Amino acid sequence: MSKSKEILTLAKSIEEARPSKDLENILKDKEKPSAYWPNITYQGNDLFEITNKALATFSKKLHIGDKYDQVGYYDNGEEYEYEAELDGQEVYLGYVPSKDKFISCYDMFMYHDAGAGDSGVGIIEFIIKSGKVKILKVDDTSDRDHGLFYNNKNRAADYTLEKLHKKYKDLVDIRLD
Repeated sequence: MSKSKEILTLAKSIEEARPSKDLENILKDKEKPSAYWPNITYQGNDLFEITNKALATFSKKLHIGDKYDQVGYYDNGEEYEYEAELDGQEVYLGYVPSKDKFISCYDMFMYHDAGAGDSGVGIIEFIIKSGKVKILKVDDTSDRDHGLFYNNKNRAADYTLEKLHKKYKDLVDIRLD
């Protein structure tokens, strides 16, 4: 086995060997949840498993995979039509203890034959009750923000990590990609 494969195998076994800890206890002990990810439980349920099962629902709510007719312009100003597909990647999971809700954020892109087009941020706010996800809010800003969650230079952007922390003073980062 090569050295790099040995290192990856060791890192994976260390991660898997790390004991799970309940989110409430992590916060009570003033520890960072991101240090425990993905080995976090919430209300006795595996948080990683719960959010992974919900990803398909989140993607559907954000219209990831949907196709759209678009209009583009050649350098000479002539208009052309093309089909683009909305794609997204989960980039953040946070928890707001005062509201007992989670926030999942996605970088969103319109893809077409020529490559990636407009980008924006998709956000899902949800709660977990009895191991089941209940969505509270869905917002896709790709039609107005045109930027990414972590590296958004658009000062008017609705959702950036900095703005979420200002909106929710007790927001705790769980998963940062």
